[in-house]
Amino acid sequence: MGAFFRALGLLRAWRPSVVVGVGGYASIPAVTAARVLRIPVVVHEQNAAPGLANRLAVRLGATPAVSLPGTPLRGAVLTGNPVRREVRDVRRLVDPDRPVVAVTGGSLGARRLNDAALGLYDHWRDRNDLTVHHVSGPRDHDRCAGALAALREPDDALRYDLVGYEDHMDALYARTSLVISRAGAVTVAELTVAGVPAVLVPYPAATGDHQTHNARVVVDAGGAVLVPDADCDAARLDPLVTELLEAPGRLDAMSSVMASLARPAAAAALADLVEERSRG
Repeated sequence: MGAFFRALGLLRAWRPSVVVGVGGYASIPAVTAARVLRIPVVVHEQNAAPGLANRLAVRLGATPAVSLPGTPLRGAVLTGNPVRREVRDVRRLVDPDRPVVAVTGGSLGARRLNDAALGLYDHWRDRNDLTVHHVSGPRDHDRCAGALAALREPDDALRYDLVGYEDHMDALYARTSLVISRAGAVTVAELTVAGVPAVLVPYPAATGDHQTHNARVVVDAGGAVLVPDADCDAARLDPLVTELLEAPGRLDAMSSVMASLARPAAAAALADLVEERSRG
């Protein structure tokens, strides 16, 4: 209650034209106080499965902006999820003769995906027809580097690049034929804007299983393939990825589907909605 009364006092003093919430428990006091003061509220929901804070805000009369079609919030306006300019400007230039498979678990990495990627090295060590770019995340990088060193043999043909963190995801998206990744809201937004086909492995412990809901939007449209976390290992990924790489026409079609779901002007659309609500 203390946070609510603090928010109430601040909003009375500032008298904003509109209040914007982006979910999370910290937004609830300000959103609730705004409604008490009859200040318009816009909430932005990144995920296909709305969080409790935004569901509550909509019940209190907030206007919801959503990132993905089909998000179950009353009166939702589909704006998309804002992404960085560098990602919006990506122009894909993949090499059909040497495709790149990128594996990334987000900024912190994902141990399940890391282990699966290292398993693929063992399966693919004799292949010289592709490149793997593995972004391990900083917290698991030393372990992955040690495991990779133990796997390498002098006659291995596979090009396998392991990095702890990728500073230029835009450049990676531009040259990647297929991404294996989690299905967080920002990741899905970036993959659609960049038009990158994907194998999505939702994080099973995500609140409300929202990553599976995110993945389903693009999977059901045909832009990605879903692999449950429990099934994500080299034995599962090897034939799946190989089949996709051997069907460039399918990858092109998946890329087109991903791009069709993109909302590159999401930031402007969200800003327009906020301005509209500020005018009542």
